[in-house]
Amino acid sequence: MSHRSEAQLVDAIQKAQDELAALRFAKADDYLAEDTALLRAMEKVKKSYKDRNWLELKNAAQYIAEIKHELAPATPDAEADWAEISAPNFGAPFPPNWGMTRDYVIPRGKYIIFNAPPKTGKTRAALSLALHLANIGHRVSFLSGEMPTSQLWLLLWMQRFFLETGKSYGEFEARAIMAGKDPRNIPIHESYHNFRREYGIKLWVAYTPGWSARRTIYGHKLSENLWGKPATAWFTDYAQILGKDPSAKDMRESHINNSLTMTVATGIAGVAHILVSQVNDLGVTAESSQYERDAGMVINFSREADKVTGEKSDMLKIHIKHSRSTPSRIFTAHMDVKSGAIVPSAAWRPADAQGRFDD
Repeated sequence: MSHRSEAQLVDAIQKAQDELAALRFAKADDYLAEDTALLRAMEKVKKSYKDRNWLELKNAAQYIAEIKHELAPATPDAEADWAEISAPNFGAPFPPNWGMTRDYVIPRGKYIIFNAPPKTGKTRAALSLALHLANIGHRVSFLSGEMPTSQLWLLLWMQRFFLETGKSYGEFEARAIMAGKDPRNIPIHESYHNFRREYGIKLWVAYTPGWSARRTIYGHKLSENLWGKPATAWFTDYAQILGKDPSAKDMRESHINNSLTMTVATGIAGVAHILVSQVNDLGVTAESSQYERDAGMVINFSREADKVTGEKSDMLKIHIKHSRSTPSRIFTAHMDVKSGAIVPSAAWRPADAQGRFDD
């Protein structure tokens, strides 16, 4: 929305309201709760402009623009249904390095939850999986309301560099190397640039602070601009910082609405969708309970903390807490704490590095 004066903005709002009224009159009973959401968004546009709250105005205006494109279910198609249920790769696989048995797969069309307490590595685990899926041919869309794209690309590179070379860098260490002028670091700079070029056509990465679930789904669909076809895997990081749904009266209702939106959109798109969620040290949080109820699979990640220092162990527990098609089970793996890469054990080395005298 670009207007030179308040009068022009008021005129545009009035026209939009007239258009909404005409649509409601034409469709009559077809309008249920959604017209309320639109009206609230209209009111929010007016109020946020009056308060000069530009972020709220932008989000409300974006909601009005996107709500025109409803998530309509696909027309039933017997051949398409048969193709889906007879496909040998009915779910996306987890990385072999995680040590999980092959009967555990990421279902398509039903989002799964990655649960973890703060500072456990939930985003690192999501990035590990995103890299794996991109490597085996998936078109991966990764949206984060927490981290800017530059940080995400650096974290992705850190994992990839460790998996290829066995050399581990933490984020601040990696940033210091990238910022340094030491000519000995030029190969590392080149490694990052090569990685960015190679994976920039496999991964759609975007920073989405304050976006609602509906707008986040819109962001995943924007990834089609990269490949000319829809993404096959979505990552949404993370549930608790999704923006408030304009139709909800409070954040609790908003989380319920967001979960419903994610459920419907994931089912219609038929994608493997990972929704990252933050939980407390007991593995529960009020905000995520609705997401857990709607999810096709819930995975809890945990690392034990040292009682004295508080430092968390590098042993990662991967607990399949809930699944609609497989039993609950716990797997263990090793997380390289600096890079965030997940490997079978602390003794793991890249194939090319095994047996080298300088290890």
